Amino acid sequence: MKTNKVIFGFSKKEVIQISFLFILLFFAYSYLTFLAKGDMSDHACFAREALEGKMNYFGNFILYILINFFSFCLSIFSSLLSLPTISKISLSFLLAAATTYKFCWTYKNIPQYSGEWKRFLIALSMIFIVAIPIPTIFVTGCWYIGNFTPNVWHNSTTIFLFPFAIVLFAMSIKQLENFSNRRNLWLLLLVFLNIFVKPSYFFVWVCVYSLFLLIKYGLSSKFFKGLIPVIVGIVFLFIQYIWIYYFFPPTNDEASIIIKPFQSYIFYTPLYILPWALISSLLFPILYFVLNFKRLYKNSTFLFVFASFFVALIIFILLGETGPREKDLNFYWQIVPTAWLCFYISLVDYLKNKRQLKQNDSLKIKINNYLPAVVFAIHIITGVAYLGMYILTKNYV
Repeated sequence: MKTNKVIFGFSKKEVIQISFLFILLFFAYSYLTFLAKGDMSDHACFAREALEGKMNYFGNFILYILINFFSFCLSIFSSLLSLPTISKISLSFLLAAATTYKFCWTYKNIPQYSGEWKRFLIALSMIFIVAIPIPTIFVTGCWYIGNFTPNVWHNSTTIFLFPFAIVLFAMSIKQLENFSNRRNLWLLLLVFLNIFVKPSYFFVWVCVYSLFLLIKYGLSSKFFKGLIPVIVGIVFLFIQYIWIYYFFPPTNDEASIIIKPFQSYIFYTPLYILPWALISSLLFPILYFVLNFKRLYKNSTFLFVFASFFVALIIFILLGETGPREKDLNFYWQIVPTAWLCFYISLVDYLKNKRQLKQNDSLKIKINNYLPAVVFAIHIITGVAYLGMYILTKNYV
């Protein structure tokens, strides 16, 4: 019997679509890396200088090592390109691969009854959703700064972190549903990758996962076994902290982590904007949770994800840095994957629930069906407009 499946459960047609998406993303990231304002060009430069021995690798070394590995592979086939150009091409390739994986993961995990093209477009939309920039765009003129967005296009380490963060989340949920010693080993690997790609999501995960482990398993052997990835991750994080702040700091200037509420936010945005920016940034998941509160407030996955975003927000509000990185907002980045997960679980539940209630014609059901869809569409339209603005102006703010 012939099968239409070729690799990882995707049909030939799906592989062609995914390949085309990867190529488009590669060209988009190449454009932004070479021509636009953002962190990508700097990160490519850091990798190149580490390769040349001009600086040490950062504590989150995995991306930089991979940039240099692919730069070496590319240099074998082309002697016409300069090393800076090769490093930027390598980074663009890795970012396109990471975003393509995020799309594939979403595509495989959303309900399959939606129809092939509809499912493809829904998964694609999760690449583009951003915060609705109200009121920041009217007060500060910024689409990005001051908001709590589920996607970024300008920070390569956050973009590259996404696959590892969402898989760590998914495997953690499975571990909380049905404990497995083998899965614990996979969690150890994922914790290592999350920390040494970018530790942002781990900051949140270590708090929320530990709490949910305790709630689920109590003080049983499963709880203490489940803590092994948590404890090992904390050790990794401590090593990374010593590496960054004491042994191999990026600059010669002293830097440290401090507790100073709202310091990071008010560098660029008036404090009174924060609650309104929070609501408009996560309008779809907040609205969906409120409309379905009676059903969702006991849903452990929803609680895990929303608790993760809350912890991410608290970290951003409370912590800051001194020294040359004071205004870099490095304690913001955990908000991005946790916000994205809020959108993802809300979207998946919406699609499942919409089908179940399709035949019900009551006003309440119509509101539950159509209002979230309208708001989600606004997030998508805003995201496409934001990316267009970024490409045209070459400025991500």
